[in-house]
Amino acid sequence: RVFEQVLINHTYEPQPLGKAYYDRSEYVEKIDKEASEIANSDKKVSNIYLKEKGRALFFYVFIDNKWEEALTLKVKDDNLRLFLFYSLRKYLEENKRRKKWTTKSFPKVLDVLLGRLEVPVFKTEAKIYDIKHNLKMIGLVIKEFKSKFKKKFPKGNIHLSQIEEEIQDTDNSIDAMVFKLYGLNKDEVSTVLDSMNVDKEIQEDILRKFKNK
Repeated sequence: RVFEQVLINHTYEPQPLGKAYYDRSEYVEKIDKEASEIANSDKKVSNIYLKEKGRALFFYVFIDNKWEEALTLKVKDDNLRLFLFYSLRKYLEENKRRKKWTTKSFPKVLDVLLGRLEVPVFKTEAKIYDIKHNLKMIGLVIKEFKSKFKKKFPKGNIHLSQIEEEIQDTDNSIDAMVFKLYGLNKDEVSTVLDSMNVDKEIQEDILRKFKNK
């Protein structure tokens, strides 16, 4: 919400992630790309999840009733990484009701991530996409964002994924305990989690906690 409040005060143009950042040579030194084998698959993507950890952004896709890691972007510039993270999370939240991401125009998983996910681009007054200007505006937006965030959440962590991980760890422990109380075995727990479309990493953590209960 805070990020949206800051972003709305600036004029920007939404562009596909690939066109705006991934495919532009100007960002080669700032973004290291690592696509997994699943990225070249033409299987249907029904959901997308993004996580920030360390200096990287991890893209997960939901295919054949399970989550798969498809793409990792190691973004060395802190402002650029936070900007992409919050912009993409905002876009995914706005499109959370979408059940189908794959189309004829974007048949492969990587095509979906780079062609369908949109991020803001700041152009000059002459409507030119100048990289220096764009990065300058990103720095300004993140500076305003951090200032507003600290005022609203004095003890909050600006790296959203770290907060989510702490909450998720607690939730996973509770889920494992509940499964144990209901007398389920490991295979039954896996079946329940699969039916709920639970993220692969979360499933593994719950099963690990379940085993140790």
